[in-house]
Amino acid sequence: MEVSMVGQAASFAASLVLGVLYGILYDVIRFTRVLLCVDVRPPRGRRGWVRSFIVALGDLLFFAVAAVLMCVFFFVTNNGEVRGFALLGAFCGFLVYYNTVGRLFIAVCETVAAWVKRGLRCLARLLWLPLRFLGRHLRAFAGKIAKPIVSRVSAWYNKKKEAKLEKKRKRRAKRRMERCGDVCRNGTEG
Repeated sequence: MEVSMVGQAASFAASLVLGVLYGILYDVIRFTRVLLCVDVRPPRGRRGWVRSFIVALGDLLFFAVAAVLMCVFFFVTNNGEVRGFALLGAFCGFLVYYNTVGRLFIAVCETVAAWVKRGLRCLARLLWLPLRFLGRHLRAFAGKIAKPIVSRVSAWYNKKKEAKLEKKRKRRAKRRMERCGDVCRNGTEG
């Protein structure tokens, strides 16, 4: 009986450690969310479904790995028997880790991610300034080159359009003359 109690106590202690491992696994998934800039708060707008999908995918991965680890744990410690105290121990270990080290870990991760975002924004601004300067000068240079070309093309287009309209007018006048026959415009016969 004492051996059984010692075995159960060892199994409970091991399940507490398993719960801490669950917490570490969950923090790894949360850290990847922070790196991917995925906010867990309720989504707003059209792009909210992408955020929700990434969060759901991370949670699904966590639960799948947790289920496999729990099955392996039961086979190793209890010969495959599911024990309530082991489930309770894993849950308690997870809660203790999540509410102590986990909160500290995610706060540090969010702070580091905010610094990295600020640094990337500063770097992007530094890279954007020369590109914007170059873009302005290229646009002005392209305008100087393109202006004479555009004016020649538009003049050619207008000339072709006028020629087309003139042909159209002549065809209309010819059809009108054919309809009228030998009668002139003023009503007298020619």
